[in-house]
Amino acid sequence: MDNSVQKLKKQLAICRGDLAAALKREEQLQAEVDSLLRARQADAALQCWEPAVIQKAHERVVSQQPVQSEWRLRTLREALRDNKVFRESKARSLRSTNERLDAEDAHLHAYVARYGGAWKSYRPHQRRSADNKDGVRA
Repeated sequence: MDNSVQKLKKQLAICRGDLAAALKREEQLQAEVDSLLRARQADAALQCWEPAVIQKAHERVVSQQPVQSEWRLRTLREALRDNKVFRESKARSLRSTNERLDAEDAHLHAYVARYGGAWKSYRPHQRRSADNKDGVRA
């Protein structure tokens, strides 16, 4: 039983780490999307008449984009959707693992309250005999 609690705690830590990594990845993707949207606006601004100083600034922003921004933007939005699905699945996994851990913890506390910490005599899958109601073989 103690081993299952440790496994659940380990799974919980892994889920939290995966969720944190997914959130960080989502922030990075969103920052790149914002950058591409700024480049797209600068490209659109180049199409109209502007003073030379502003036009040069817009040209610098547009020239920094090696790939056509529309394709990259589509790819990033797909990655954001995939990341959202992954994050939601990890959140569900985190909730279910947390619920299982709470159930195991409650079961463990109930056992300690009943048997006073006699761990060696605990066998969760052992059948209880009619003459021995505690389920512990003599």
